[in-house]
Amino acid sequence: MRAPVESLYRRLLSGFSTVTTRPRYYCFHAWWLSSYANDNPTDSRDDYDDRARRAEALYALASLYNPDHPAESSGEVGISGRDYAISTLSWDKDVIDFQRATDRNTDPKDRYIRRKGGDFSQVYAPQMREIGLLATHSSRKFVVPTEQGRALADVFAASIGAAGPAFLSAAKSGRVDRDTLRQISVMRPSALKDAPEEAAALLDLLMGRTIPRPDHIARRDTLRLILQEATRETDRKLDQERLRWHWMETDPDPGSPLFETHASWRHFQAGDTARLVCELLLRTALEYLTDQPAGYRLPELAAIVASPASDAETLGGYLARLDTENGNSSLEDIQARVLDSTPSLDDILAPLARLWRIWGADPTPLLADYKPLPERQTVATLLQWIEAENDRPAAEAIAAFCSQFVLRRHLTIASRKLRDGRYTYLFEFEDGRLLFRESLWVSGSGPRLATALRFMDDAGLLQGGQLTDIGRAEMEAA
Repeated sequence: MRAPVESLYRRLLSGFSTVTTRPRYYCFHAWWLSSYANDNPTDSRDDYDDRARRAEALYALASLYNPDHPAESSGEVGISGRDYAISTLSWDKDVIDFQRATDRNTDPKDRYIRRKGGDFSQVYAPQMREIGLLATHSSRKFVVPTEQGRALADVFAASIGAAGPAFLSAAKSGRVDRDTLRQISVMRPSALKDAPEEAAALLDLLMGRTIPRPDHIARRDTLRLILQEATRETDRKLDQERLRWHWMETDPDPGSPLFETHASWRHFQAGDTARLVCELLLRTALEYLTDQPAGYRLPELAAIVASPASDAETLGGYLARLDTENGNSSLEDIQARVLDSTPSLDDILAPLARLWRIWGADPTPLLADYKPLPERQTVATLLQWIEAENDRPAAEAIAAFCSQFVLRRHLTIASRKLRDGRYTYLFEFEDGRLLFRESLWVSGSGPRLATALRFMDDAGLLQGGQLTDIGRAEMEAA
């Protein structure tokens, strides 16, 4: 159930990820790639990877270098190779040789990043492709900037001036002295505030003006929805958790141009909550299996998980009672309780009871974001099943739910992954019985809203999570 949820928030925040936290990296990578494409007409992937790692390591050194206090870190966050840069800059050396730290044959513990290819190829390149800044060259084996990427690179080059050639020279040689670090430190992510034309170009990209595709418009509307919340909050800092739960607990305004975006974020949370319920039922089943080395038959295990419920009330009556007992508690509070404790069956199903109260009678709105497909399991399919079975005895219905949507589902998905060589079974089916293999950690999804807030801070829309004049102007122009 995680895949449809992740697909939804990727559509709402395209070009972002949980590990790409500083937008100036997009400008930087577009710039050095443009320079490389212009000056190196080679198809050598090794040469390209060498240059990528050296550029990334040198950018870390430049970003963490503190011109005013060279023995101290600048404190820059969200930097690839940050630990390496802080450690290296503390050495009492005027010239830093970073060739060995960026060599692909160096032992992982001695590299600037343990990942052999650095962060660019696996962290930034996919998002820059998604946002429209990079594409695969028709005759080369690596990415090159698009027209939009080159335009952003040109603005970045104008912002950093003479620091650009100094950086490229040092990156090519694998050596940099302190005077050069002082010069190229203007490239660090936080210095974007001193480059208004570059910040404006980046803002145009983020707000869908540079590339007005549907996914860019969806991202723009999410950013505007965040700005809308910032206009209402004057004394509290916005964060990811406050945004996701506020949108969940607040009915979207049908008269707002952001109605569909707000509704989609509400549907995201509903989908993620439904996934958590299923995972918690799975974890409960695994706990029963750990106490029974001989295992259980599948129907037997499903019945044990459901046994705290009673057949004296219907499934619909049981869920309605759970929701009534939670009174005015928010879904956030209900879900937090179930994640912070060893929950009972009532605790586990309480979030699902709240979702059923909201959408059970008519899950149609959810289908706008969770398209019905064969074999696809989403919050919509769960609620449709509950509505169809709500007159069934509760314990019997919950056992059937656990069997169909949790236990059998896990075996089905794990078998699919096994065909790709991935072993993901938490329990196995042997001789007609389920046997424990591994436990399960349950947590909520990270929907990239924290990244969006970081990007908006760097681009000047927010400051410390609160609205700026630039952000206010963006809202007024909408």
